[in-house]
Amino acid sequence: RASTSPVVTNDFRLLAEETEEGEEGEESGDEKGASEDDVEMSIQPRSISIQPRCIPRCITDTPKRNAGPYTVIAFVNSASGGRMGDTLHTALQSHLGPSYVIDLHSCRPGNMPEDTLLQYALDPMVRVLACGGDGTCGWIFSSMDKVWSTVLGVKSTRSRVHQSKYKDHLPLAIMPLGTGNDLSRQYGWGGEFQSHMKSKSMIT
Repeated sequence: RASTSPVVTNDFRLLAEETEEGEEGEESGDEKGASEDDVEMSIQPRSISIQPRCIPRCITDTPKRNAGPYTVIAFVNSASGGRMGDTLHTALQSHLGPSYVIDLHSCRPGNMPEDTLLQYALDPMVRVLACGGDGTCGWIFSSMDKVWSTVLGVKSTRSRVHQSKYKDHLPLAIMPLGTGNDLSRQYGWGGEFQSHMKSKSMIT
């Protein structure tokens, strides 16, 4: 009985089923076994199926608008800013809706920021809010790079996004929530978290 191991590539999963390559001859009388001439060989072609890699699809329908004419997707590091991260996570869920607020502290493979962002990449009315420190912002920027690599079908998105029709998609705002907020300060979003930042008027 011969078998082959599944072969996995980047884009496809090759599944080969085990097949029978021969049938044993029947024993009769005092014969201990059959000769090669008496064995009827039956070789069947392998059954192969190719399955595409599971990639989250971009949403083509208009998603719910939770901030006037826009849809805001917020990424919060609940572990940032002491207990303030968890408090802000709750406030954002109330303002935007639970499905639009992602806790980075609970992200796992298959449920990463890029998986969420990819779903909204084609919608020019989606806005992204990163709540955390410089590490959190760097994480979201890296996730966006992965999203555009998938959408554009290229390994490097340097300058290509800004030259494409998606150049105005997924703009990012920062809410400083960490101990190091140099990036937020540099872009004028503030150097530290202020209580009024979690009010509905500031977010929506």
